[in-house]
Amino acid sequence: MFHIFYVNQGYMLMLEPPTLGSVFDLQKSIEKSTGIGIDNQLLFLSDGGSLIGSTMLSSITGVGTDTNPIFLVRRVTNNNRELVKENLEGINELFRGWSSEMDRLNRISTTSSSAITECIELAKKCNTVAETIIRFCSNLISEHHYLHQGWKAVIANLDDSISRTQKYLQRSKRQAEKLETIRTKGRVLLGDFDNVIEVLSKVIIYFYAI
Repeated sequence: MFHIFYVNQGYMLMLEPPTLGSVFDLQKSIEKSTGIGIDNQLLFLSDGGSLIGSTMLSSITGVGTDTNPIFLVRRVTNNNRELVKENLEGINELFRGWSSEMDRLNRISTTSSSAITECIELAKKCNTVAETIIRFCSNLISEHHYLHQGWKAVIANLDDSISRTQKYLQRSKRQAEKLETIRTKGRVLLGDFDNVIEVLSKVIIYFYAI
């Protein structure tokens, strides 16, 4: 079982690709689950390293767990439903229903066994609402933790890319400086070429008969 945190949308996927499969097989599982094309998937580790399709999943140890998931970033975002908003709306609906029943019960002026029973049931519903809110908040905190980790992984990968690009730039600059030095020396040599020809033309070569 691989835990994949979808950074764009902020929720966790739990997928089970082939045991002896590759990262490409994992990407196909992601595509099947989310509809995100493989070309639009970017997979990162927590240290910023990226996963390549040909890498075997068996060689990736200690990642893909609930505490150290793989981070999925979609190249192009769209207008998918926001799960957090949906869950929050469900909680609001649950709370509104409980609040409405509470108001109705408060309007009952007489104390009866049925009213007591309703109070007990309402207390149970209150407990359910509270537990639901606690679970939602707990999940929200956990998802924000993963979001933080996910964007740290993206930034680490960008930093690594920038570092590699800077190294390439430095090497290119050194090569350009060497070429400029060679070109300058070449100009000097070519500038003296006419004088060399003139000197050579004055050299007398003697031929001796054997």
